[in-house]
Amino acid sequence: MTEERLIFVIIALCVIVGGLCFYQWRALAKKQQERWSQADAQSNETRKNLEEGLKTLLLCVIQDQINLSEAALRIKVHLDHLFPHEHQKNDLKIFYQFSDEVADFATHAKRNSLTTQERFNEDIAREKIEERLALDFKKACDTLYKKLA
Repeated sequence: MTEERLIFVIIALCVIVGGLCFYQWRALAKKQQERWSQADAQSNETRKNLEEGLKTLLLCVIQDQINLSEAALRIKVHLDHLFPHEHQKNDLKIFYQFSDEVADFATHAKRNSLTTQERFNEDIAREKIEERLALDFKKACDTLYKKLA
């Protein structure tokens, strides 16, 4: 083989390899875009579900269908996911205050392991917190529900 043919073959191989690399790069970019689109769709669906769950909880509070302590804890979880950096906003503070005050009370298996007297004492303390914060909490629920509706 002459030098010219050898150079031609090397250039042809470089063009072919470059073309294959470009094709693979485009295919990978397309797959990555599809993954991002799918993740965005899932994220939007999750956010929509969280908003619907939050609205349902707020409506239950407004209609007195749920224990206020339980509602405060559940609403806080929804707010943490939907508005992670806005917990210091004035219109959301009551949700965090209420949930912080009732968060240390025993629930589920822990509550079942308490003696009757301990459970009674916790219930009394929880009810005092609910009485003290109920009006502001329900007002905030109504306001937030109207914002989300």
